[in-house]
Amino acid sequence: MACLKSLGVVVVFFSVSLFFAAVSAAGDRHDRGNRNCDSTPPAAYVNNCGGCHIAYPAWMLPATSWSKIMSNLDEHFGSQVSVPAEDAAVVERWLKEQAAGSGANRRGDKVARHLAGQSPLRVTDTPWFVHKHRKLPGSSNFADCVSCHKDAAQGIYCK
Repeated sequence: MACLKSLGVVVVFFSVSLFFAAVSAAGDRHDRGNRNCDSTPPAAYVNNCGGCHIAYPAWMLPATSWSKIMSNLDEHFGSQVSVPAEDAAVVERWLKEQAAGSGANRRGDKVARHLAGQSPLRVTDTPWFVHKHRKLPGSSNFADCVSCHKDAAQGIYCK
């Protein structure tokens, strides 16, 4: 009888421990600062870049791509972009820190592996992006990120 009672205590303890571990893991998945999710972009990025187009997550391109983009804002995909120097420095530093291959985000690590050293200038041209969006209806137009990614306007793409 004592053995059965001890077994019951162990089962209850294990169940409670498992419950709290699951709750903790679920909370971690939604933590914007962990490697499974997007870090919150600086306001300078959302305001300056997200004002004209969606604020893509930094992990979608490698640092070399972001450097090229930031150094050529006077000819940014057919438009001349003016960003205050202080904002540009904040944006570029964040983009490089969070870039594909930086180790800041697991998805960014996957993007970097698919790039195999390439430095594309368009997020939508990366092999990873094309692969992830290939089965979506109307996948030739990637302008409507918010239909699937509700926080895309803020540069957050966790689902």
